[in-house]
Amino acid sequence: MPWGADGYSVLDLTLLDRHHGTIAAWRDAISEIHQRGMYVVLDNTFATLGDMMGFEGYLNESTPFAPGEHDAVWKSDRRYHDFVQSNEELDTCNYPRFWDDSGHQVTNLSDYLVGCRDSEFDQYGEVASFGNYPEWQRQLSKFAFVQDRLREWRPSVLEKIQHFSCMTIASLDIDGFRIDKALQVTVDAQGAWSSYIRQCATRFNKTNFYIPGEMVSGNSFASVYVGRGMEPEMAESNLTEVVSGNGTNREYIRDLANSALDGGAFHYTVYRALTRFLGLDGVYAAEGDPPVNFVETWNALLQTNDMANAYTGAFDPRQ
Repeated sequence: MPWGADGYSVLDLTLLDRHHGTIAAWRDAISEIHQRGMYVVLDNTFATLGDMMGFEGYLNESTPFAPGEHDAVWKSDRRYHDFVQSNEELDTCNYPRFWDDSGHQVTNLSDYLVGCRDSEFDQYGEVASFGNYPEWQRQLSKFAFVQDRLREWRPSVLEKIQHFSCMTIASLDIDGFRIDKALQVTVDAQGAWSSYIRQCATRFNKTNFYIPGEMVSGNSFASVYVGRGMEPEMAESNLTEVVSGNGTNREYIRDLANSALDGGAFHYTVYRALTRFLGLDGVYAAEGDPPVNFVETWNALLQTNDMANAYTGAFDPRQ
């Protein structure tokens, strides 16, 4: 039972919106769903919240991306209770790793991204929902001009996101999180969060907690997030080895303990293939997307995505 949509904007990660029912009502509903042999997967926006912050000088227009960040201002007297905004400048910051559309790590930003604000929010500017932006800029920008972005790559912020997500599992007995806008989360933070959440879920007798993600970009970039993550050169040509070899001889970006996403939901690579196959759009494609022929599509996904189960390491495709 996925819940949510791209447009919602969280104001407090510790509260259940009473418009959607009480905790008791949710628990009763989820218990009934479980008794019928079904599972409950909730949307998790991970690093985007509401629209309570703007940028000085740009409250009535879009804010351009700035590596030195902008001074943030509150749009009203409302505040987030658990996350702190600051305009204090730090000379150096420990930036995360970034990848580009081609699925390769971006290594030329060390002179461009140096300092940052001592804030738990990214204050680099804004980007539209869709547009031609480097992936790393999407991950640092306010989403679609209306969702403030947490600096999830800062350890203090990630710890709080992890804790609040674990509270949801403990409170509602859910079976998975679908990560909304998953490719806009820095991938190492996503892997660390997923590892924490699997351990949290195990405490509540859930030993195969499901973590898929929405994948808007092409397959080359999305494959960095699936499982242990793969760059194009790590692709496996032998499909038999992929399906039966448990991946022991393959190379990955991360280890199994930091597997990020279990698969795609929804995966725009497949969606774009469907639109072209059905004649709805002849040009809707992204970098790294495989051919439209569905046998070739699936074979390419097998070769370029780590589909090992994060708990067992066994081949377990859940795209």
